[in-house]
Amino acid sequence: MAVKTSFSADELRSILLGYDIGDYVSSQGFDRGNDQTNIRINTSNGAYAFRYYEKRPADYVRFEIGLLHFLGSKSYPCPAPIERKDGSYFGLHNGKIYALFSFLDGKHDDHPTNYRLVAPALARLHNLTHGQKLEFSDARTHYGVDYARSSAEANAKDMTDQTEAQKRLTWFKAELETIDIPDNLPKGVCHCDTNPSNFLYKDGQISAVLDFDQSTYTWLIYDLAQMIYWWTWPNEGQLQVEEAKDLVSRYETVRKLSKDEKQHLFDVLKLVHLQGIGWGLGEGSFPNDKRKVVELIELGLDTFYKSVFG
Repeated sequence: MAVKTSFSADELRSILLGYDIGDYVSSQGFDRGNDQTNIRINTSNGAYAFRYYEKRPADYVRFEIGLLHFLGSKSYPCPAPIERKDGSYFGLHNGKIYALFSFLDGKHDDHPTNYRLVAPALARLHNLTHGQKLEFSDARTHYGVDYARSSAEANAKDMTDQTEAQKRLTWFKAELETIDIPDNLPKGVCHCDTNPSNFLYKDGQISAVLDFDQSTYTWLIYDLAQMIYWWTWPNEGQLQVEEAKDLVSRYETVRKLSKDEKQHLFDVLKLVHLQGIGWGLGEGSFPNDKRKVVELIELGLDTFYKSVFG
Protein backbone atom coordinates (compact mmCIF):
# COMPACT_ATOMS: atom_id res chain seq x y z
CA MET A 1 0.00 0.00 0.00
CA ALA A 2 1.15 3.53 -0.77
CA VAL A 3 -0.88 5.11 2.05
CA LYS A 4 0.28 4.22 5.54
CA THR A 5 -1.03 7.39 7.19
CA SER A 6 -4.45 8.80 6.34
CA PHE A 7 -4.91 12.52 5.86
CA SER A 8 -8.20 14.37 6.07
CA ALA A 9 -9.10 17.04 3.55
CA ASP A 10 -8.67 19.67 6.28
CA GLU A 11 -5.16 18.43 7.11
CA LEU A 12 -4.15 18.63 3.46
CA ARG A 13 -5.68 22.10 3.13
CA SER A 14 -3.61 23.20 6.12
CA ILE A 15 -0.44 21.78 4.56
CA LEU A 16 -1.16 23.54 1.26
CA LEU A 17 -1.25 26.89 3.05
CA GLY A 18 2.53 26.68 3.06
CA TYR A 19 2.64 26.58 -0.75
CA ASP A 20 1.60 28.90 -3.54
CA ILE A 21 -0.01 26.24 -5.74
CA GLY A 22 -3.70 27.02 -5.52
CA ASP A 23 -6.52 25.75 -3.34
CA TYR A 24 -7.21 22.15 -2.35
CA VAL A 25 -9.75 20.40 -4.59
CA SER A 26 -9.41 16.65 -3.95
CA SER A 27 -6.94 13.89 -3.13
CA GLN A 28 -6.41 10.20 -3.70
CA GLY A 29 -3.78 7.78 -2.42
CA PHE A 30 -1.48 6.15 -4.95
CA ASP A 31 -1.81 2.38 -5.21
CA ARG A 32 1.95 1.79 -5.52
CA GLY A 33 4.86 2.31 -3.17
CA ASN A 34 5.77 0.48 0.00
CA ASP A 35 7.70 2.58 2.49
CA GLN A 36 6.19 6.07 2.51
CA THR A 37 2.70 7.53 2.22
CA ASN A 38 2.08 8.89 -1.30
CA ILE A 39 -1.01 10.90 -2.20
CA ARG A 40 -2.10 12.73 -5.34
CA ILE A 41 -3.40 16.18 -4.44
CA ASN A 42 -5.47 18.12 -6.94
CA THR A 43 -5.52 21.89 -6.52
CA SER A 44 -7.01 24.74 -8.50
CA ASN A 45 -3.60 24.97 -10.23
CA GLY A 46 -3.20 21.29 -11.14
CA ALA A 47 -2.05 17.96 -9.72
CA TYR A 48 0.85 17.30 -7.33
CA ALA A 49 2.39 14.31 -5.59
CA PHE A 50 2.46 14.53 -1.79
CA ARG A 51 4.95 12.33 0.06
CA TYR A 52 4.84 11.77 3.81
CA TYR A 53 8.09 10.24 4.97
CA GLU A 54 7.14 7.64 7.56
CA LYS A 55 10.64 6.97 8.85
CA ARG A 56 13.20 9.25 7.22
CA PRO A 57 15.43 11.86 8.92
CA ALA A 58 15.87 15.36 7.51
CA ASP A 59 19.24 14.83 5.80
CA TYR A 60 17.93 11.68 4.13
CA VAL A 61 15.18 13.77 2.53
CA ARG A 62 17.57 16.64 1.75
CA PHE A 63 19.63 14.24 -0.37
CA GLU A 64 16.56 13.30 -2.40
CA ILE A 65 15.54 16.93 -2.87
CA GLY A 66 19.05 17.84 -4.02
CA LEU A 67 19.25 14.86 -6.36
CA LEU A 68 15.94 15.70 -8.03
CA HIS A 69 17.02 19.32 -8.48
CA PHE A 70 20.27 18.13 -10.06
CA LEU A 71 18.53 15.68 -12.41
CA GLY A 72 15.87 18.23 -13.31
CA SER A 73 18.58 20.67 -14.32
CA LYS A 74 19.74 18.01 -16.80
CA SER A 75 16.20 17.51 -18.19
CA TYR A 76 15.99 14.01 -16.73
CA PRO A 77 12.37 12.74 -16.51
CA CYS A 78 11.83 12.77 -12.74
CA PRO A 79 9.55 14.63 -10.31
CA ALA A 80 10.52 18.17 -9.36
CA PRO A 81 10.39 19.29 -5.70
CA ILE A 82 7.89 22.09 -5.09
CA GLU A 83 9.16 25.10 -3.15
CA ARG A 84 7.27 26.30 -0.11
CA LYS A 85 6.47 29.95 0.54
CA ASP A 86 9.31 30.17 3.04
CA GLY A 87 11.84 28.93 0.46
CA SER A 88 12.17 25.43 1.93
CA TYR A 89 11.24 22.17 0.23
CA PHE A 90 9.77 20.15 3.09
CA GLY A 91 7.73 20.65 6.22
CA LEU A 92 6.70 18.74 9.34
CA HIS A 93 3.36 17.18 10.23
CA ASN A 94 3.02 15.35 13.55
CA GLY A 95 6.81 15.16 13.77
CA LYS A 96 7.32 13.59 10.34
CA ILE A 97 8.62 15.16 7.14
CA TYR A 98 6.48 15.79 4.08
CA ALA A 99 7.24 17.22 0.66
CA LEU A 100 5.38 18.03 -2.55
CA PHE A 101 6.53 17.13 -6.04
CA SER A 102 5.35 17.75 -9.57
CA PHE A 103 2.89 15.21 -10.93
CA LEU A 104 4.13 13.63 -14.16
CA ASP A 105 1.92 12.26 -16.91
CA GLY A 106 2.14 8.63 -17.92
CA LYS A 107 0.87 5.19 -17.09
CA HIS A 108 2.30 2.24 -15.24
CA ASP A 109 2.93 -0.75 -17.48
CA ASP A 110 4.43 -3.95 -16.09
CA HIS A 111 5.06 -5.57 -19.47
CA PRO A 112 8.27 -7.62 -19.09
CA THR A 113 9.88 -6.24 -22.25
CA ASN A 114 9.81 -2.68 -20.91
CA TYR A 115 13.37 -3.24 -19.70
CA ARG A 116 14.28 -2.25 -23.25
CA LEU A 117 13.25 1.31 -22.35
CA VAL A 118 14.26 1.29 -18.69
CA ALA A 119 17.84 0.09 -19.19
CA PRO A 120 18.89 3.04 -21.42
CA ALA A 121 17.07 5.47 -19.11
CA LEU A 122 19.07 4.22 -16.13
CA ALA A 123 22.28 4.31 -18.16
CA ARG A 124 21.59 7.99 -18.84
CA LEU A 125 21.02 8.52 -15.11
CA HIS A 126 24.42 6.95 -14.45
CA ASN A 127 26.14 9.11 -17.05
CA LEU A 128 24.72 12.17 -15.30
CA THR A 129 25.63 11.11 -11.76
CA HIS A 130 28.97 9.36 -12.41
CA GLY A 131 31.35 10.67 -9.76
CA GLN A 132 28.70 13.05 -8.37
CA LYS A 133 28.73 12.49 -4.63
CA LEU A 134 26.00 14.96 -3.84
CA GLU A 135 25.52 16.79 -0.57
CA PHE A 136 24.01 14.66 2.21
CA SER A 137 25.14 11.44 0.49
CA ASP A 138 26.34 10.15 3.85
CA ALA A 139 22.75 10.21 5.12
CA ARG A 140 21.84 7.48 2.65
CA THR A 141 22.28 3.72 3.03
CA HIS A 142 25.60 2.44 1.70
CA TYR A 143 24.67 -0.90 0.16
CA GLY A 144 27.37 -3.52 0.37
CA VAL A 145 28.48 -6.66 2.16
CA ASP A 146 28.67 -5.01 5.59
CA TYR A 147 25.19 -3.52 5.33
CA ALA A 148 23.71 -6.81 4.10
CA ARG A 149 25.32 -8.65 7.03
CA SER A 150 24.06 -6.18 9.61
CA SER A 151 20.53 -6.32 8.15
CA ALA A 152 20.47 -10.10 8.36
CA GLU A 153 21.86 -10.15 11.90
CA ALA A 154 19.23 -7.68 13.07
CA ASN A 155 16.38 -9.62 11.50
CA ALA A 156 17.69 -12.95 12.81
CA LYS A 157 17.21 -11.64 16.35
CA ASP A 158 13.51 -11.11 15.66
CA MET A 159 12.87 -14.69 14.55
CA THR A 160 10.92 -16.90 16.96
CA ASP A 161 12.81 -20.04 16.00
CA GLN A 162 16.38 -19.13 16.88
CA THR A 163 17.73 -22.50 15.74
CA GLU A 164 16.39 -21.83 12.26
CA ALA A 165 17.56 -18.21 12.49
CA GLN A 166 21.16 -19.25 13.15
CA LYS A 167 21.02 -21.87 10.40
CA ARG A 168 19.89 -19.29 7.88
CA LEU A 169 22.35 -16.71 9.15
CA THR A 170 25.30 -19.11 8.94
CA TRP A 171 24.52 -19.90 5.30
CA PHE A 172 23.94 -16.22 4.55
CA LYS A 173 27.25 -15.06 6.02
CA ALA A 174 29.19 -17.81 4.24
CA GLU A 175 27.79 -16.66 0.88
CA LEU A 176 28.56 -13.03 1.64
CA GLU A 177 32.20 -13.97 2.22
CA THR A 178 32.46 -15.20 -1.39
CA ILE A 179 31.50 -11.82 -2.88
CA ASP A 180 34.27 -9.83 -4.53
CA ILE A 181 33.41 -6.22 -5.42
CA PRO A 182 36.36 -3.82 -5.76
CA ASP A 183 35.60 -0.48 -4.14
CA ASN A 184 37.14 1.37 -7.11
CA LEU A 185 34.45 0.35 -9.58
CA PRO A 186 32.79 3.41 -11.16
CA LYS A 187 30.36 5.04 -8.72
CA GLY A 188 27.58 7.55 -8.87
CA VAL A 189 24.03 8.00 -7.64
CA CYS A 190 21.96 4.90 -8.37
CA HIS A 191 18.18 4.64 -8.23
CA CYS A 192 18.43 1.42 -6.17
CA ASP A 193 14.75 0.46 -6.57
CA THR A 194 14.42 -0.50 -10.22
CA ASN A 195 11.29 -2.63 -9.92
CA PRO A 196 8.69 -2.09 -12.68
CA SER A 197 6.35 0.00 -10.51
CA ASN A 198 8.73 2.96 -10.52
CA PHE A 199 8.46 3.89 -14.20
CA LEU A 200 5.77 5.64 -16.22
CA TYR A 201 5.27 5.41 -19.98
CA LYS A 202 3.68 7.63 -22.59
CA ASP A 203 3.62 7.31 -26.38
CA GLY A 204 5.92 4.28 -26.26
CA GLN A 205 8.61 6.04 -24.22
CA ILE A 206 9.52 6.46 -20.57
CA SER A 207 7.84 9.62 -19.30
CA ALA A 208 8.96 9.42 -15.66
CA VAL A 209 11.40 7.68 -13.35
CA LEU A 210 9.80 7.73 -9.90
CA ASP A 211 10.60 7.08 -6.24
CA PHE A 212 14.19 7.93 -5.42
CA ASP A 213 13.59 7.07 -1.76
CA GLN A 214 16.26 4.35 -1.78
CA SER A 215 18.74 6.09 -4.07
CA THR A 216 22.33 6.37 -2.90
CA TYR A 217 25.93 6.83 -4.03
CA THR A 218 27.28 3.40 -4.90
CA TRP A 219 28.67 1.25 -7.72
CA LEU A 220 26.82 2.14 -10.93
CA ILE A 221 26.32 -1.52 -11.81
CA TYR A 222 24.20 -1.94 -8.68
CA ASP A 223 21.20 -0.66 -10.68
CA LEU A 224 22.06 -2.93 -13.60
CA ALA A 225 22.22 -5.96 -11.31
CA GLN A 226 18.92 -4.92 -9.74
CA MET A 227 17.35 -4.70 -13.17
CA ILE A 228 18.46 -8.24 -13.97
CA TYR A 229 16.94 -9.30 -10.64
CA TRP A 230 13.62 -7.52 -11.17
CA TRP A 231 13.13 -7.80 -14.93
CA THR A 232 14.74 -11.06 -16.08
CA TRP A 233 14.44 -13.40 -13.09
CA PRO A 234 10.80 -14.44 -12.37
CA ASN A 235 10.18 -14.95 -8.69
CA GLU A 236 9.25 -18.59 -9.11
CA GLY A 237 11.47 -19.25 -12.11
CA GLN A 238 15.03 -19.20 -13.35
CA LEU A 239 17.25 -16.47 -14.76
CA GLN A 240 16.20 -15.67 -18.32
CA VAL A 241 19.67 -15.48 -19.76
CA GLU A 242 18.76 -14.16 -23.21
CA GLU A 243 16.66 -11.37 -21.70
CA ALA A 244 19.48 -10.50 -19.29
CA LYS A 245 21.90 -10.31 -22.22
CA ASP A 246 19.51 -8.08 -24.16
CA LEU A 247 18.98 -5.85 -21.12
CA VAL A 248 22.73 -5.32 -20.66
CA SER A 249 23.17 -4.70 -24.38
CA ARG A 250 20.49 -1.98 -24.35
CA TYR A 251 22.08 -0.38 -21.30
CA GLU A 252 25.39 -0.25 -23.17
CA THR A 253 23.84 1.67 -26.06
CA VAL A 254 23.99 4.66 -23.68
CA ARG A 255 26.79 3.81 -21.24
CA LYS A 256 29.58 1.33 -21.96
CA LEU A 257 30.63 -0.90 -19.09
CA SER A 258 34.28 -1.14 -18.12
CA LYS A 259 36.08 -4.46 -18.18
CA ASP A 260 36.04 -4.58 -14.37
CA GLU A 261 32.32 -3.80 -14.24
CA LYS A 262 31.60 -6.70 -16.56
CA GLN A 263 33.81 -8.99 -14.51
CA HIS A 264 32.08 -8.13 -11.23
CA LEU A 265 28.44 -7.86 -12.35
CA PHE A 266 27.99 -11.48 -11.20
CA ASP A 267 29.06 -10.58 -7.66
CA VAL A 268 26.86 -7.49 -7.51
CA LEU A 269 23.89 -9.56 -8.70
CA LYS A 270 24.60 -12.05 -5.93
CA LEU A 271 24.76 -9.17 -3.45
CA VAL A 272 21.39 -7.88 -4.64
CA HIS A 273 19.86 -11.31 -4.04
CA LEU A 274 21.45 -11.61 -0.61
CA GLN A 275 20.48 -8.09 0.37
CA GLY A 276 16.85 -8.96 -0.25
CA ILE A 277 17.23 -12.07 1.88
CA GLY A 278 18.89 -10.05 4.64
CA TRP A 279 15.92 -7.68 4.80
CA GLY A 280 13.50 -10.61 5.19
CA LEU A 281 15.58 -13.37 6.76
CA GLY A 282 12.65 -14.66 8.79
CA GLU A 283 10.05 -14.57 6.05
CA GLY A 284 8.46 -17.53 4.34
CA SER A 285 10.04 -16.54 1.04
CA PHE A 286 13.49 -17.58 2.31
CA PRO A 287 13.55 -21.08 0.68
CA ASN A 288 12.72 -19.69 -2.76
CA ASP A 289 15.11 -16.75 -2.37
CA LYS A 290 17.88 -19.12 -1.30
CA ARG A 291 17.10 -21.34 -4.31
CA LYS A 292 17.78 -18.44 -6.66
CA VAL A 293 21.14 -17.72 -5.02
CA VAL A 294 22.08 -21.41 -5.25
CA GLU A 295 21.13 -21.44 -8.95
CA LEU A 296 23.31 -18.38 -9.55
CA ILE A 297 26.21 -20.12 -7.80
CA GLU A 298 25.69 -23.24 -9.89
CA LEU A 299 25.62 -21.16 -13.06
CA GLY A 300 28.98 -19.72 -12.04
CA LEU A 301 30.87 -16.57 -12.89
CA ASP A 302 32.41 -17.80 -16.14
CA THR A 303 29.15 -19.10 -17.62
CA PHE A 304 27.28 -15.99 -16.50
CA TYR A 305 29.92 -13.75 -18.10
CA LYS A 306 29.90 -15.66 -21.39
CA SER A 307 26.09 -15.77 -21.46
CA VAL A 308 25.61 -12.04 -20.82
CA PHE A 309 28.63 -10.58 -22.62
CA GLY A 310 29.52 -13.31 -25.12
